[in-house]
Amino acid sequence: MNAPDRLVVDAADRLFRKHAPTAAGVESEPLSAAFWKEFTGSGLDQVLALPSDTGFHDAAGVMRTAGYHAVAAPIAEAILARWLAAKAGWKAEEHIVTVALAAEPVLIGEGGTALAFDRTPWGRDADAIYAVADCQEGVRIVCIQTVGAKIEPGRNLAGEPRDGLAFDAPRHLRRSSREADPKEAYAVAALLRAAQMAGAMERALELAIEHANTRVQFGRQIGKFQAVQQMLALLAGHAAAAAAAVDLGADGLAAGDGLLEVAVAKARAGEAAGFAAEIAHQVIGAMGFTLEHLLHRYTRRLWSWRDEYGNETYWNARLGEAAIQAGASGAWPLVADRPWLKYEETA
Repeated sequence: MNAPDRLVVDAADRLFRKHAPTAAGVESEPLSAAFWKEFTGSGLDQVLALPSDTGFHDAAGVMRTAGYHAVAAPIAEAILARWLAAKAGWKAEEHIVTVALAAEPVLIGEGGTALAFDRTPWGRDADAIYAVADCQEGVRIVCIQTVGAKIEPGRNLAGEPRDGLAFDAPRHLRRSSREADPKEAYAVAALLRAAQMAGAMERALELAIEHANTRVQFGRQIGKFQAVQQMLALLAGHAAAAAAAVDLGADGLAAGDGLLEVAVAKARAGEAAGFAAEIAHQVIGAMGFTLEHLLHRYTRRLWSWRDEYGNETYWNARLGEAAIQAGASGAWPLVADRPWLKYEETA
């Protein structure tokens, strides 16, 4: 199992910590131009676009850090857009970009017919949208400039922009000359979102422990009570399981065929998110539901992100389909003979 480059993760931590929201009572913030300039200038948006043996692990590490700091910006979408641009052979743009990825490619007819994208992350701020589309010449990566788009503002439960964008006949549409794999793009998006969830759970655990160690009830810290200790242990277990599943997903994608591992990662992270948010709120109590407390920044994101790029039902169904296709004799090799299990023996 590989690990992300520590220098990359440390750089992300410094940047995200510097721009992390400090006002707990604010539900959402507009995208900061200063942050975006510093983010793109750091090269962190290029972690998947540049050739590297640890690219997927670096991207997961950056996203886990972004989730830990509850960064209000399309970090995952920028990384995905740069990755798609690199696969298409295009030069990276410095503009604000986002993606509109689904399990199936969007259909683009001859001449660029009307297009619509639902719940596009930060669509209102983006200068361009990257997607995988079924064009007349085949499935291609496309880049659409947002000039002239009709925007229907929307938000997820965490207050992050999820906008509808409609194009009557997009004039500024670029298609790749190479074939694209929509399932691969969707899987990479799911891994990055799972990594964000793992980071948010890590921070929720810290907030719960901090509260348990400072809140005094019946003459002693509530963290001294066995029932609270048990809840914190369960929360820590779910957070650790999500993080391990994300590492597994990155290993699978790095090996070249990681759809099975990504399915495990996103499904397990989604399951963990439900338990982690519930337990953190139980430990912290009523104040954790208020806007004045930091916890809501993480639990609202967990509740929102678990449904994005495929929820547990979707990815567990993919696992079931793989097992059925493998058949009775192939089920065990499907699990055991994965590339990431091929360790070299050492003396």
